[in-house]
Amino acid sequence: MKLKLKDWIWRYLPAEIVGTITALTSAIIANSFTHSALVSSFAGTWGEFVGYYGFFLFQELRTSMSQYKKENTRYGITSCFINIRNLVLEFGIPEWLDSSLIRPFCMYFFPKALDNFVLGIMAGKITADIVFYIGVIIAYEIKKKHLKG
Repeated sequence: MKLKLKDWIWRYLPAEIVGTITALTSAIIANSFTHSALVSSFAGTWGEFVGYYGFFLFQELRTSMSQYKKENTRYGITSCFINIRNLVLEFGIPEWLDSSLIRPFCMYFFPKALDNFVLGIMAGKITADIVFYIGVIIAYEIKKKHLKG
């Protein structure tokens, strides 16, 4: 279990840091213009989405291209679609639930409940992350077991 925990931390923590920065930045900017908790919650959700998956897509493509180069084979459009497919298999269902329901609710609820916008956004983000990672880690472990490449 210790090795799995280390694997999960190395896999998800860098993207999580980027996602946190983009979530906070997006929510704060949206709030400064609209003063709407609802708009800010969705801006934070989508800001995190862009930062988090942008990081993952970059990492996956870079790793894959490096592997193809080592094998002296060509990285083409099919290879790119395989990378995207693997990300969708790992994140698809948990992300759909997270982005459409859980994270916007948490990022709306916690700032109001705590009466502190930034602290509430962070509390909402962390709560949503816990729910999100339960599904993602299960999918990641299944993907590692059954998919190569």
